[in-house]
Amino acid sequence: MNWKQYQEVVAEVYSRMEGKGTLSYNIHLPDKDTGEMRQVDTWLEIKTKGHTLGILVDAKFRKRKVNVIDVGVVAELAKSVRANLAVLVCPNGWSKNAEKKAKNSQVDLRIVTIEQADALIKDLEWRLCPTCMRESIIMDRDGAI
Repeated sequence: MNWKQYQEVVAEVYSRMEGKGTLSYNIHLPDKDTGEMRQVDTWLEIKTKGHTLGILVDAKFRKRKVNVIDVGVVAELAKSVRANLAVLVCPNGWSKNAEKKAKNSQVDLRIVTIEQADALIKDLEWRLCPTCMRESIIMDRDGAI
């Protein structure tokens, strides 16, 4: 698994969760200060009672635990794109100081392990044949047979 596959899996995890809103993957949003377009892994937008809330979900594919710097980068990105909440998802947990930083920066920390990600990728690759609905087919990453 590489970082791009991990990002895709995290987006898929969020797309399968119950709840309201529109989920977008690998989009670009303008920086509130510079206007420069910033890449966002996953963006959840919820419209309710005349308000729009944005949730940034950032996947950090690290072999180590994420640290304070990682949390700070996500918090700053969230601020720049006017997210109401940020979520940092990683496979191997986080340091104590990263947890403290997250709590004070409105960043939620979540884990999707490599094993969970691998299982989901395998699940996404196998589909029933849309023509006969009896046999399985294998899809590549772009959805082609």
